[in-house]
Amino acid sequence: MWSIWKARNLKLWQQVSDSSVTVLERAKHLLEGWRSANRRQNLTSQNNISITPSASQHNGDVNFKWRKPTRERYKCNVDASFSNTINKVGLGMCIRDSDGNHVRSKTMWFTPVCSVDVGETLGLHHAIRWICELKLTNVDF
Repeated sequence: MWSIWKARNLKLWQQVSDSSVTVLERAKHLLEGWRSANRRQNLTSQNNISITPSASQHNGDVNFKWRKPTRERYKCNVDASFSNTINKVGLGMCIRDSDGNHVRSKTMWFTPVCSVDVGETLGLHHAIRWICELKLTNVDF
C-alpha cells in the first residue's frame, strides 16, 4: 500500500509517473526489508522474551497482528509529503488514544525539499520532540 501511495504522491507533487513494475518492485523490496528486520528483532529478543500470543510463526517468518494500545498508551502517526513545485516538505502528526479518539495533531513545513528517506526520518524526529514537549509517556510510533 505504501508503494502505491508513494507513486500517487510522486505523480501529484513531482509529475513523475512510476510504472506498475516499479511500484511492484518497490513494494517487494520494502516487504523483504521489513521481514528481514523483524526476523533479526525476533532472533535478538528470543533469548529474553517469547513471542506474544497474538503472533504466529510459519516457516521462520513471524507474523504479528496489529493490536490497539492498552488504555495507558497513545499512538502517534507521522507522515511526510514532498513538493518540488513549492520546494517544501510537509509533516503531519496525529496522536490518538486507545479508543481511536483524536488527542492532538500538528502540521509543519520546511524547505528545501529532500529525499523521501530524509523527510520521513525528519518527520519521526520532530514527532518524538513534539511528544517530549507535550510530556506524554507511553507513546507508540
